[in-house]
Amino acid sequence: MNFSLFITFLRIGLFTLGGGYAMLPLVQNAVCREHEWITEDDFLDVIAIVNSLPGMLATNSSGFIGYRLRGIPGFITAILGCITPSIVIILILAGIFTSVADNVFVQAFFKGVRPCIVVIMANAVYTLGKKVDFKKIYNIIAFAVSFIAIAFFGVTSLYLVILAIIVSLIMYASNAKKIIREEEHDS
Repeated sequence: MNFSLFITFLRIGLFTLGGGYAMLPLVQNAVCREHEWITEDDFLDVIAIVNSLPGMLATNSSGFIGYRLRGIPGFITAILGCITPSIVIILILAGIFTSVADNVFVQAFFKGVRPCIVVIMANAVYTLGKKVDFKKIYNIIAFAVSFIAIAFFGVTSLYLVILAIIVSLIMYASNAKKIIREEEHDS
């Protein structure tokens, strides 16, 4: 499985442009649908957890999934698979980029890739957003507060993740108390 894990994340790292969020649909497809290593709900939990960690989303998510599957060896294997293409490509490009940076075709390529990256990121938001139950009022409130805080007040996602953790713990504690009261009442 370690070889399969390495090849899966190598393939994802090789064919993803645009960073961690652009990578999410490929990771989700590979680990949830193609290999069925984790469920879609578990994948959403992974994304929630790795967003709260420092570092790059791509390496954090690959490492977390690798760890869940195979422990420390899986962690190392998945991260190496994820970062190997980037390291190799960067080393190659660094060697030749200075001589071609002013080339019209190179500049046109980078201008052409930008809209594609926006579409890939929008797809990631849409794919993950489909899993959110917007019939529940707290999901709507969380979405609205997060959007307003980021778009209009420049709040970083780290603070929103911390706030979400606190709110989730409060809601969990409140639900746990209700369940205990109901069990005591039934006995």
